[in-house]
Amino acid sequence: MTLLDQCKIWNENDEYQKIIEALEAVPAQERTPEMDSELARAYNNQAAPGDRELFRKAIALLKPHEAYFAGDHCWNFRMGYSYYYLDQEGRALPYFQAALEARPGDGDTQEFIEWCQKGVALPRFSECFRERTEAAWEKFAQQEAQLRQRMDEDKDHQRGDELVAQMEDVLHLAFDDISFEMGFNGQKHELILTPEGDKVKLFELVYFQKHAPKKVLEHWNILAGRQPNPGIGLRTDDGWEVSGEDVQVWLEERGKNSFALSAYCEKLLPLLREEEGRAWWMLTTLTDQVLGEISHMRYIDAFDVLEEPKGEPSILLSGLPDKLKGMGLDLAADPEDYLENYIGYEMEPNEDPEADWRLDVIAGSTNCAPLINGYLSAENDSMDDLHADGVVAGFFCYPLDTLREEEGSDKIFAFRDELEDYLSSACGPDVLTLTGGATGIFCGYVDFIAWDLPAVLNKVQDFFADTDLPWADFHTFRREAGTVSLKRLEEDELEETLTGMDYIPYTLENADAFYRQLEQWNDEDEYTRCIQALNAIPEDWRDYRFAYALSRALENYAIIGDREEGTPGRKGDKALLRAIQVLEAVREEGRDKAEWNMRMAYAYQYLEGQEEKAIPYAQRWMELDPEDKNAPAVIRECEEELAKRSGGELENGAEERAPAGPVLTAEDVRELESMCEGVSGYFYKMLNFLEERLQDGVRRGRFTWERVRADLDTALWYSYICNNVDEYEYYYRAAQWMPDSEQAAEQARSGVWYYRYACALTYCGRLEEALKYAEKGVGLDPEYVWGWLMYGRLLSHFGDREGALAAADRGLALEPGDYEFTTLRREIQKGRTLEEMEFHWIDPESDRKLQAGMDESAGDKKRAISCILCRREALEEIKAALAPVEWEADAPYCTFTMPYQGSTVEGRFFGNEAALSKVPAEWVWELVRRLPELDRRGLTFLSARAGLGTGGLALERFTIQMDRRLCLFYQRGEEQQMVRFAPDFALCEEDQPALAQPEGGTFLAFVLLEQPEWDAEEFKRTLRDDWGIPCMTEEKDSGEGGSTLVFEAEGFLTAVSLYPFPVPKGEAEQNAGRNYLWSEAEETTRRHRGQILVSTMARDGDVGQAARLQVKLVCAACGQDGVLGIYANGTVYQPEFYLEAAQMMEDGSLPLLNLVWPGLYRREGGLCAYTEGLRAFGKDELEVLDTRAEPGDLRGFVLDIASYVLEQDVTLRDGETIGFSEGQKLPITRSAGIWHDGMTLKIGYPSKEEGEDENSGET
Repeated sequence: MTLLDQCKIWNENDEYQKIIEALEAVPAQERTPEMDSELARAYNNQAAPGDRELFRKAIALLKPHEAYFAGDHCWNFRMGYSYYYLDQEGRALPYFQAALEARPGDGDTQEFIEWCQKGVALPRFSECFRERTEAAWEKFAQQEAQLRQRMDEDKDHQRGDELVAQMEDVLHLAFDDISFEMGFNGQKHELILTPEGDKVKLFELVYFQKHAPKKVLEHWNILAGRQPNPGIGLRTDDGWEVSGEDVQVWLEERGKNSFALSAYCEKLLPLLREEEGRAWWMLTTLTDQVLGEISHMRYIDAFDVLEEPKGEPSILLSGLPDKLKGMGLDLAADPEDYLENYIGYEMEPNEDPEADWRLDVIAGSTNCAPLINGYLSAENDSMDDLHADGVVAGFFCYPLDTLREEEGSDKIFAFRDELEDYLSSACGPDVLTLTGGATGIFCGYVDFIAWDLPAVLNKVQDFFADTDLPWADFHTFRREAGTVSLKRLEEDELEETLTGMDYIPYTLENADAFYRQLEQWNDEDEYTRCIQALNAIPEDWRDYRFAYALSRALENYAIIGDREEGTPGRKGDKALLRAIQVLEAVREEGRDKAEWNMRMAYAYQYLEGQEEKAIPYAQRWMELDPEDKNAPAVIRECEEELAKRSGGELENGAEERAPAGPVLTAEDVRELESMCEGVSGYFYKMLNFLEERLQDGVRRGRFTWERVRADLDTALWYSYICNNVDEYEYYYRAAQWMPDSEQAAEQARSGVWYYRYACALTYCGRLEEALKYAEKGVGLDPEYVWGWLMYGRLLSHFGDREGALAAADRGLALEPGDYEFTTLRREIQKGRTLEEMEFHWIDPESDRKLQAGMDESAGDKKRAISCILCRREALEEIKAALAPVEWEADAPYCTFTMPYQGSTVEGRFFGNEAALSKVPAEWVWELVRRLPELDRRGLTFLSARAGLGTGGLALERFTIQMDRRLCLFYQRGEEQQMVRFAPDFALCEEDQPALAQPEGGTFLAFVLLEQPEWDAEEFKRTLRDDWGIPCMTEEKDSGEGGSTLVFEAEGFLTAVSLYPFPVPKGEAEQNAGRNYLWSEAEETTRRHRGQILVSTMARDGDVGQAARLQVKLVCAACGQDGVLGIYANGTVYQPEFYLEAAQMMEDGSLPLLNLVWPGLYRREGGLCAYTEGLRAFGKDELEVLDTRAEPGDLRGFVLDIASYVLEQDVTLRDGETIGFSEGQKLPITRSAGIWHDGMTLKIGYPSKEEGEDENSGET
């Protein structure tokens, strides 16, 4: 197995640090591009959001291989991913777009593209430049004394690299990329920040310079731009040296105070010819130092380096300052003065009102022309540089027609002055710098650079709200970016009433039906619809039930938004204020109800700046319903927000506020509770539900993973579920999850949290830590009874018998007569071990069966308990048997590398060292002795029993389960085979993957509906009229609003059923992205609200006929109103495509395209293909790997083979060949699937030369 193969396995197991350590150990010059790409992926995966260093390292690894990986999805995705998490969406976007082009329809890539597009329209940073500047100066102030000392001590200039690295670490807190110089002028140390000729960068440097703390300025000069020093020279480490006396220059006047400079230096001619870039850098830098960098930027707008001197007279570069002074120019230019120089400009306005912003400009002025030029030419380099530092350059635009109507052009300019004055006073220089403005045919524009964009938008939104303008927008200087609305005059949809015939209007007689309808809409996130339906209820009929329903709908609209799309801040606040007003109207009836106080608490919590008012309602809610964990969560979140605001949080703004409600909603908790049954529960189902809810919330931006991991309620549910699964892997997961929420647990004095964490640690064998947390738990929350149970067991284990008995007595005092504490006390007195104390069930009757040996799950229980105590002597004997050269323990498993037949083989035990120590040492010795025999038997089995070619297969690793079941893994390239052995080393007769064969015989398809309804009679008519198939069965109610038709057709049993809800878990949406023939597949699929499940069961020998019938049934179902797509064969078909493809049946052909989907995807080795649908026919799916084929050619190739297999009813076998011309022999290999789970057939792809035996596919 190659190192890259091992890295892929580690990646699948989320073991990113192992990848990093292994690949970093390879010298950089010996790493292949693939290794660098894999290492970059590991950096990306290992990094937490905000871990800028790892993301920068990933880019540094990937960037040099851009040409090598041209058109590669993975390389582009990794580049985009790194830039995205560096808050550089503008740089990330083109890489994600290239990744999507390489893998059309990839859902993850599309999602990142959407996020990037939002991020460049309304940039949001983990830290804006204002904050980054503060952080950098704070660190500089901490280190500056040490820096000065090191600079003073470095008399012979040997520590330059070290000093530069230390300064870079500081400056990179503010700047993504920065050039600087350091020195000492005889009085003070100096830090010179160099813009390298970039005027946009100079704005940042001046801002940064002006915010240097007084403490720093006592010892340092902080300068923007290289300072003039005509006598200075440049010297490089490799011997190049030049001064102003060595360079001839020619000055050409290009405009007022604007010149082109040509330079010739005979000393640098060899360098110019060998390394042109270095020669240019030396001469431009020398010019900076002779003139001063600001003067260079101000007066020299063109620079050229000559290979031979001009014929006309020249001057020396050292004489250039005097030459310019003689022309009346001031060379003592201050950078701020330079940036205050405005220039006017005129444009030929575009009279199309739909043209891009600013194209209507007639005239304007600016002190930062590069921003204007970059916008007009759609070049984003400057914007990307600013974005990388948390800076945004943009403009406000507003209509001029209203202003013209009033007082003509005077009013236009007066309004712009008023806006600029407001921004200067309300925001100030800490928040923004104004850079100009413009007047167009339709709009006015005010330009600025924002050092803290949210603060700017917060303020300016208030300004525009107080004007009579009908609208105002914000746009960055990225021409292609979206526009952010700051003001719109629009009708209030929340005041409208619902009309039409598609809903049940409220009457006193049908109130229950009306409110059931609201519940359904609420579940579908249709909150506006709920509000408008409630608005239609006459005043006289409005009661407490009405008020509660309306307030809930208004709050959900404000906090979540229709279809979870969010609601802009001002509209949300307006809805929350109305919810409070509605609730106040029923205060007398609601004040003593938990639900009323809950609604008041949520309304005030999410109403900007009103968290303090929310707390009393949340406290009353908690008193009335102490079991609801959301109430204390609201209190905690409000207190945290108040604490943050006291430190200067953002004000109300134009951004769409991300909901900050509880991680787990009340509905989530009710769903989890519904899966609990006393002392048992559906724990795997609960964990699946919980993880899906958390992933969905993070994906939708409701919260971050950091917040999820720190949330106390989530940690309590997660640990409750994992601990109750009662398997080592899940205890380990709980133990890994809990630490992030420790602070919240301590603040809440949550004895439950400490008990569950101590329990998880115990079952991971981390007993000292378990005792520490158990002890802290009973100290913080002595009334939580079960904390004493864990504490007592651990005290007993560590020899404190009296303390253990006291803990048991404390538990009995809180829970008199409790079975567990009574048992604990007895076992402490008998001196039982910790593992014996844990071998119990909570329920007395169940425990008696367990102790009597009558519990079938006793073996599982013992395996979990075996992970608690490690028998060190036994473990050492096992290690002696394995003789490992590498050993990694408890992460979460024991993984080792051991000698094997002159090389090594990897082994893994699926448990920790404690569990491994329980495996009999003699069994391990026997395993080591017999491993070569097992290896040979495995290969013989693959060859003789499974009929697979074994040439080149080699044992790569083996695994051991806790019950000593073995699995041997063989590798050949990317092909992997496995063979299972029983604990007694016999071959397993069942569950051998190599023998697994697809069963087939059942066809399924889901017809996706825009509305959760169907007309069964219409389906029957369509089936009869279009396909001549009668259906005499009556529609039967299947519960939950669904119905079904079960009938025989053409001799087959079929079922067609309506399910009035979407396909669960987003499965259809996810797979829709695989349809590269329909770009809107995923977006369209998201709209489905119901489904018709069509299924056909085949008889033996009639699979093809059953398949044809299935297609006919689906086509008939497509006759329903609102059909969006057909989810089948691992993708979602466009209805028109599906119906057209079915026409093949008219001449008796098999409708292959309806039954088999030819999937395509790209990976590092090339373009790959797979089939989805052959297993329904009892055939292995096909895969073609790593080709250089065109997508259309590869699609046709795999369809041709699928057609041959089905039409001829052929079974392809491992080791055979297939061809489509004489002499063509494409190899067939049956092995573990790459795209699919289980076994698949790998078909070699033909080379370009027809008839050659070579192929570009994997075999």
